[in-house]
Amino acid sequence: MCPYINEGMNVNGSYYYCDAAARGVKLSARELKDIGCTVAQRKTCKSLMEMTLGYALLPDSVEKNTNIILNFNRDSKKLCAK
Repeated sequence: MCPYINEGMNVNGSYYYCDAAARGVKLSARELKDIGCTVAQRKTCKSLMEMTLGYALLPDSVEKNTNIILNFNRDSKKLCAK
């Protein structure tokens, strides 16, 4: 299953959303394929998000992954970009 899908229950009922889209994570077409984000799966995710949240936001593929990985180190209390 896709590592970016979050689903569960809260006081308003069930929820289902794509954390990659919500956080603006950039994924290449290959990365999307590797996590199973195919056309068929995107259709399923879109339907579930619209049913539980009322809208859907899916990540678009990019030519190159440009994510900045942040490392939060509690001991040094510094924010470092890798």
